[in-house]
Amino acid sequence: MAKNNQTPVSYWLSLPLPSLCKWIKVSNQLVKEARERRKNK
Repeated sequence: MAKNNQTPVSYWLSLPLPSLCKWIKVSNQLVKEARERRKNK
């Protein structure tokens, strides 16, 4: 999460668990889309 969003790990650790879970889902989707775009080039 910190790498993909260029934010410190401490930020992610400070989030409430429900918020963190939502961010993880969004981040995973973005990574998946980026991988698919790279495959199609």
